[in-house]
Amino acid sequence: MKSLLFRFSYGAISFFTCLLIINLAIVSCCKNEDIPLTFVKSIWKFALHKNGQQHNSIIDANLVFDNKIILATTDGPDNKFITCLNINNGAEMWKWNDIYQPPTEYFDITYFTNFDQLFFYQVGTRSYCINLSDGSTHFKERGTISYDSRFPSFKSIAFLLGDMVDTLTGNTVNGMYKMDIKNGLIVPFLLPPFDSTFLYHFQSGTHGFSNIAISNDGNYLVTAYAYLDSNNNVISKLGLFNIIENKWNYNNIKLSDNPKWNSSVYRIPIIYDDKIYINIGNAIACYNFWTGAKIWQRDFQAGFLFSGFIVEDGQLLANCEDGIFYCIDPNTGNVKWHTEGAGTSSPLRYLNGIVYFSGGSTGRIHAIDTNTGEYVWRLEPDKYDNASDFKPDIYVAAGEIGDKGKVIICTPEKAYCLPAYQ
Repeated sequence: MKSLLFRFSYGAISFFTCLLIINLAIVSCCKNEDIPLTFVKSIWKFALHKNGQQHNSIIDANLVFDNKIILATTDGPDNKFITCLNINNGAEMWKWNDIYQPPTEYFDITYFTNFDQLFFYQVGTRSYCINLSDGSTHFKERGTISYDSRFPSFKSIAFLLGDMVDTLTGNTVNGMYKMDIKNGLIVPFLLPPFDSTFLYHFQSGTHGFSNIAISNDGNYLVTAYAYLDSNNNVISKLGLFNIIENKWNYNNIKLSDNPKWNSSVYRIPIIYDDKIYINIGNAIACYNFWTGAKIWQRDFQAGFLFSGFIVEDGQLLANCEDGIFYCIDPNTGNVKWHTEGAGTSSPLRYLNGIVYFSGGSTGRIHAIDTNTGEYVWRLEPDKYDNASDFKPDIYVAAGEIGDKGKVIICTPEKAYCLPAYQ
């Protein structure tokens, strides 16, 4: 009997031990799949500074052109450059710093125009256009008007926002200018569609276009403009201007039913599938492109001033300053999923079903599968250069057939080219 009990006990222990081992293996396997990667080996890396000199230049734009990538670098104390690398091997192709105000002028590039190997960006009163083939200066101009560096473009035409005198009222408003980057010529183009009743509470710098977008065919401008009411609340309105026929399709769509001091349009609207997606204060709203009719609006606890939002493959992806990352149905405004985000983060980059961003509040590189909402990367900066954080500069480049593409991340010291997740 004792022998039988022993055999039973031993058999039971062995059975439960096997179950435990199998269960641990399953749990371990699941955990390994669930835990996002904290380090990805680089294809190449490039030192951003010589002599250890660092600076605060930030490239918010995805400056990838065929096989080229442009980074902010230094070459000794107070000597700032943008440097062009071969994206496949990290080899330096050229560097450029033909700027008006060295050593105090930083490279802070968010929006740009690229046409026929010409690269244009604007900094206040300073206009710069560079030949991408060899890094030579195509032109540089310093004017008297400070233009907003957030601008849309179509082919060689960039639309800039800056002070403009309304000849009917004599008031200075934020109007729209048009530049041809082939020759650097800037001409006044469009005034915001105020009528005289809007301007009774006029304050310089508070009236005019706040953000504009251009349609893919270059024929229409989506415009957001604003003015103050008598309580100093911001009244923002939406318009659609037909460039070809030189007329407004509509220009008086009120964007907030309850205007507040922060009811401004902070980012360039997104045009996608005959709809306009626009950020008003702490809300994201969707409007019919052709009529201006509101389709939906969703309010959030905080705004989207840093990362903003994008619309890709039928998904609206938004990284909110409330620390939550949202995937929203662009047709209904319903939240499909949400997960951990990060405040004060870089703009969002999308490639092959993955959204990437550099999280300022976390110091990590984040990568999220947009179909599932699951994290696939949370890259830790201390595994690269023993850095304490990553810069907001982050790039993605689509690959050729058989190549997943590339993601370029930056610590304060170096740039690393990583294979894309998928």
